[in-house]
Amino acid sequence: MDRVEEPTASSPSGEAKVRTPAYASFESSTDKLFHLLQFILRGLQDFSDEFKTAIAQLGRPQGKEGSDQEARNSAEMMNERAQRLSDTLLKPIKQFTGGFLTVNEWIPVLLVTTVEAYLEDVLVYAARVDPAIMESSRLTVPYADVVTARSLEELKEKLPPRWAGKFLYDHRGPDSWIKKLTKMGACGYRPETAKQMETLWGVRHLIVHSRGFATQEFVRRHPEIGAKVGESILIRLDQLTAWITVVYHFVDVTDFYFVQRYGPGTVSTI
Repeated sequence: MDRVEEPTASSPSGEAKVRTPAYASFESSTDKLFHLLQFILRGLQDFSDEFKTAIAQLGRPQGKEGSDQEARNSAEMMNERAQRLSDTLLKPIKQFTGGFLTVNEWIPVLLVTTVEAYLEDVLVYAARVDPAIMESSRLTVPYADVVTARSLEELKEKLPPRWAGKFLYDHRGPDSWIKKLTKMGACGYRPETAKQMETLWGVRHLIVHSRGFATQEFVRRHPEIGAKVGESILIRLDQLTAWITVVYHFVDVTDFYFVQRYGPGTVSTI
């Protein structure tokens, strides 16, 4: 089985990149996801070894040999072999497959959550460094917040998170985020990035809201998955690897933009 390569936070030359403070949490979360994926791969290898051993054992005769064995009724022998097959192979396979598919399903959910948390964090960071970035948003403050604020500074502290949340939910989904970030000045996103991320977000939506069963809307929007309406989607390891790669690419380009916009003096180096 091919090894899954862990994305790194280093440039091709091996030098550490300059990052925004928001990147640290993203990297920590994705490191944990990477180790989970490696755990799955090791589990697959171990199960494969056990499976081969079980197959070999199934071929060995059980019970007494000689005349007693030969005297057994053929139907009883078939029942015994079927029971051994079920106990030795089918039940463990079903249990392992169920657990494997469940873990595979929740990795997309965790990936989406991690990216959205990063994007919100980096936008809050940017707004605190440069409040002018919020000027075009026409952000308003509820009257209740104004009258309960103990100072102007306290009121101002509430604005960056509110603006970041508005950015995420007014521009719903990766395609809109990439268009908005590109308009702001970010560049370097690959042409297929938005589409791949939209598919990931669509899969996450199915898992959380439809128990993983494909809807007509999902099948229409994401034919590349090959899902059928009403059937459970199957998430493959190669899909997980591709989604992890595109998520790193999106965050890498986005983080580089904010570093370039505000300069290395306002960010941390990792």
